[in-house]
Amino acid sequence: MVDRHPGGGGGGSVKDAIYLRGITRILQVLAEGSSLDVLFVGKLALDHIALIQDLLDREVLQPPWIRPRWLDVPGAQERLDRLRAGAAGTRSQGGHEVWYVGVGDVELGERDGQLVARAHAAEFEKGDTLKSFMERIKERDAERIVMDDLDALFLRNESIDDLQERPWASPLGAVFGQMLKAQGVTVANDPMSLVRATSKLYLEEFPERIRPRSLVTRDPEAISRFVGKVGRSVVKPLYGAKGRNVFMIEDEDETNLAQMTEAVLQDGYAIVQEFVDGGEDGDARIFLLEGQILERDGKLALSAPIT
Repeated sequence: MVDRHPGGGGGGSVKDAIYLRGITRILQVLAEGSSLDVLFVGKLALDHIALIQDLLDREVLQPPWIRPRWLDVPGAQERLDRLRAGAAGTRSQGGHEVWYVGVGDVELGERDGQLVARAHAAEFEKGDTLKSFMERIKERDAERIVMDDLDALFLRNESIDDLQERPWASPLGAVFGQMLKAQGVTVANDPMSLVRATSKLYLEEFPERIRPRSLVTRDPEAISRFVGKVGRSVVKPLYGAKGRNVFMIEDEDETNLAQMTEAVLQDGYAIVQEFVDGGEDGDARIFLLEGQILERDGKLALSAPIT
């Protein structure tokens, strides 16, 4: 144990600081709405919670067999809710001003070029749960703030839902984030990474030897030529999800090729990919953690076996 004040002035030790940092990060995880159950799957870093939760959802990993008794005693869930609300309100309690801003609540100043927002103050009150904390934020009247004056901005969006209901939201949120970053505001969730990851064009940056031949275009004739060259293909929207407007094309003589292409191009650019043999049996997703394939009971963590 290394004392912070070896001269005898008192104070905390290095070990205390490490424990404090750990509990602070746990409180942050709670504030983000994550379940503590994920942490009982095994030894993992907090940065990996989202990945482990995804593996649990896909049943690649099993839920924890044993839960601490203190999670199931009467009143435990209520105390966790208070912790979540308290963590979400910590910054406001610590003297910081915290604001919630929707991507549709931002304006670009007419003359000064500043980003101004209709924002809702996030003020924590004693006894708040996460639910009551958020409900009160939504009920507050909006106030105008200058976003260029913020110390930090945390970007969050639901790109799949926005793609159908508000297709402008995700890219515009990233643009605003990039503008504020250029003004010196600390932006969490890099705006350009968010932009790149919202379309299938991101996959085209992978080496050719590990991805199928593909074409990104809005030209129906180019799609026909590509299919004539490579044969069996899949055509789908470049920006799309949940299997909408995804078609299998056997060859360039496909009877409904024109109708398929027209349906896909209604959503913007199309991506046409060479069909990979065995694809009809489903795909296999490999889960990596820090560049290494995860294993379970000595077996690779795959959503389907590779033959």
